Amino acid sequence: RGYVFLEQDTGKVSAVVSGGSNMYGWGLPSDNVEAPTTLRKPSVSSKIMLHSEKYLDDLFAGVNCLLLQREIPEAVNFILAKHAKSMKDRNNSNIIVLQDIGGEERDMDSEMMSQCDYIMPNLTELKRLVKSLSNDTDIDNTESNNHDEIVALAKILQDHGAKNILVTLAEEGSLLLKEDGSTVFQEAISLEQLDMIVVDETGAGDCYRAGFAVALMEKKSIQDSMEFASAAGAIACTKEGAVPSIPSRHEVEALKEKSK
Repeated sequence: RGYVFLEQDTGKVSAVVSGGSNMYGWGLPSDNVEAPTTLRKPSVSSKIMLHSEKYLDDLFAGVNCLLLQREIPEAVNFILAKHAKSMKDRNNSNIIVLQDIGGEERDMDSEMMSQCDYIMPNLTELKRLVKSLSNDTDIDNTESNNHDEIVALAKILQDHGAKNILVTLAEEGSLLLKEDGSTVFQEAISLEQLDMIVVDETGAGDCYRAGFAVALMEKKSIQDSMEFASAAGAIACTKEGAVPSIPSRHEVEALKEKSK
């Protein structure tokens, strides 16, 4: 059960979620023979899923990108991400794995981080991940306009196996810490300056990350991919709801041109 609260004056949203039984699954015994007997939280460490290597090979045939999020069990994400990366060694398929941190508020271990080419949190999600790995009590004080502190937090994730960390910062834009230590910043598109109204921020982050994945697969540069993503996220803010706010390519390209 979940409730979403929309602030009408600003379009900002907040949510309260009670996962209930959706947070649990039937766990299989270690030998994977007996019938499921225990209702428990799934995890990467517990072998709770039977899967076919051939099925996964077929699933990823011709695939260039895998975009994951955290409203499904971490074990599922891990199996898919690990198999996607193993395809490179077995048939030279370089599938880029992107992990959206949105969804259930849970930690992420280094084994999962290492399977992802891009980890994509917003600032709140970045702080939560880092707090699970660090004893630093000043993490919560990091502001969205302090790029040095944001990069410092992202580097902690890199110390635990992460490669590229793309942090969305709402109206402050987005910031990428690349695997080589360099950074890329993309300004947010100001809807107010374009005489457009923020109606509802629901889905803006989802559209940003999906837009980034699309542009990346089209061989756009990192900067251009972040710009495309910013336009997709901005358009989502101009419509009410999650699915209805998903933009078309035409809308994204039109906003990019309008904002120049």
